[in-house]
Amino acid sequence: MGVGGHINPVDGAADPLEAGLRREIEEEVVVEGAGGGPGWEATPVGILNDDATAVGAVHFGLVYRVRVAGEVRVRETDALEGAFTPRAEVLRLLREERPRFETWSALLLDRVGEL
Repeated sequence: MGVGGHINPVDGAADPLEAGLRREIEEEVVVEGAGGGPGWEATPVGILNDDATAVGAVHFGLVYRVRVAGEVRVRETDALEGAFTPRAEVLRLLREERPRFETWSALLLDRVGEL
């Protein structure tokens, strides 16, 4: 669920968080905005920390809400797939099939009403 990744040395711009966010979005999806703009706007909404898993214990997440204007499609179609899904359907899947979700995705979905 969503787009994510790490801040990398290549993101050493004046604002590495902004540069990393932009790079990760552009690596994973194509957002075709109107007028040639980026077609998306990100707003920070929180942090995510979960020491219950080995991966979570060595990672710390910054959570953004991204609003898009225009067409969105997955860039790496050989490895990934994606679609926008109504909130009610995603929450139903979370209730019925929680083990299928990555830990961070499930934790975020638990709080989706607050975002």
